[in-house]
Amino acid sequence: MLRLPRINPGAQPLSLTGEAASRLLQRTDPATPWLYGLTVHGDLDLSGTSVRALPSGLTVEGRLLLSWTPMRTLPPSLRVDGSLIAVGSALTHLPQDLQLGGGLYLSDSAIERLPTGLHVPGNLVLIGARRLHSLPAHLRVDGDLDVSASGITHLPKDADVRGQIRGLLAY
Repeated sequence: MLRLPRINPGAQPLSLTGEAASRLLQRTDPATPWLYGLTVHGDLDLSGTSVRALPSGLTVEGRLLLSWTPMRTLPPSLRVDGSLIAVGSALTHLPQDLQLGGGLYLSDSAIERLPTGLHVPGNLVLIGARRLHSLPAHLRVDGDLDVSASGITHLPKDADVRGQIRGLLAY
């Protein structure tokens, strides 16, 4: 049985471990006001679940794992201190204000666009992301970029990729 903390009006945002947050999000409407600003300590693994949405202002102090989920969008003001891994997910786009501390793994996902000015401190892996036909302006990737078997045919002129580039014939 999941025990929820008492919520007082004006209280500090909720703070949970990854496991507790995973159980809570599988049973609670993410639009519930007391979930705004939820902080998850460690990884939040929702891979393979039926969770369709996350609360606004979510902070994950580890990795956010959303592989094989039906989630189509992510909330505004999302901060992930580790990598965002959404392989095979239904995600079609990411929030403009997404903050990442690690890599972004969207292989075989339904992703259609990435936000302008996206900064990925780790690797950006888009293998098999066939619905994605262009990369955003001002893209910065501190690690490797892999667009193999995706809809990407070229890099934007202002892209800054500091690691290896895979999947393009010329760049």
